[in-house]
Amino acid sequence: MGRLLLAALVWVGLAGGAWAQVTPTIDVSVQVAGIDQNHGNATISTAGPNRIIVLFGAVDFGNTCSGGTTVTDTAALTWHRIDTSACSVKSQRMWWAFAAAQLTNDVITMTAVTSGVSSFPQGWIYALAGSGNTTAPFDASFLGAPRASSGNTTTTLTTTTVNDLILCGYLGPNNPPTGAGVITQDGTNFDQWYGHKNLTGTISGTTYQLVTDSGGSNECIALIGDVAPTGLSRLIQ
Repeated sequence: MGRLLLAALVWVGLAGGAWAQVTPTIDVSVQVAGIDQNHGNATISTAGPNRIIVLFGAVDFGNTCSGGTTVTDTAALTWHRIDTSACSVKSQRMWWAFAAAQLTNDVITMTAVTSGVSSFPQGWIYALAGSGNTTAPFDASFLGAPRASSGNTTTTLTTTTVNDLILCGYLGPNNPPTGAGVITQDGTNFDQWYGHKNLTGTISGTTYQLVTDSGGSNECIALIGDVAPTGLSRLIQ
């Protein structure tokens, strides 16, 4: 009887069940603390495998743009830079990596490489679950789009995939951004502010504004969720 019921549920799930894009979830988020003038790090452990790790790194380049940032970790993940920030006095950098295995006490280190300048790197790290794409997990409308500026910083968000998870990092005062909708604060770090928003559907030209100092910048990214069954078909998962 039990097998017949399971078979019936599987048949209903495959034949008539709905499938939808689900919003990714935050497994854990932690602060990146400065450990010396050119390094910042954080230790992170995840609740399971297959996590997208996103690092926001705030760097003070002073009056030079001759250097850059690098990210390494003790689990030897492969890191990719995805921000669009031009080099300014204060820059927000974004890196991501895919962790196929569960992470336990992985030490992630960001290094700011500048010419004779103390950059004091700090920031925030997210471990995200529920992404259906481990090689290109971000909404294509965000990639390559200018998102950073100075002064009265306005971030304009447009998504093409439904139910994205938006992550934002602002380098300026510790004040939440204003605008349509609400970005939930996840943490602050000196003069930085970090938060997320779970989308329902898509957004087009939605703006969030934060008044930063003259050297401030911001970065946001949209993570695409996996396609999963809903309703009765979810019973077969």
